[in-house]
Amino acid sequence: MDSLATTGAKVVAAICIKPGPLFERIDQGVWKPNDVGEWQDVITALVRRYSVERDLVTYWEIGNETDIGEDGGSPYLIPIRPIMRRTTT
Repeated sequence: MDSLATTGAKVVAAICIKPGPLFERIDQGVWKPNDVGEWQDVITALVRRYSVERDLVTYWEIGNETDIGEDGGSPYLIPIRPIMRRTTT
């Protein structure tokens, strides 16, 4: 991260981790953490460290290609249709 910062690049960081204590099993279909508050603490700590204290990351993304899952490089496979139904009704 520090090497990137020296170039002056604007860094986009994709959070593609699934800490074992927060997810019941390794499975791309399991995308909701079992403790949302703890997950928020992990994300807050990452953002604080790399965007507030060190000003290294400009933009953040949770997952990457979440509609593709592990085949697309994301540990999450989030079903789009149920989410769309909830947001459009």
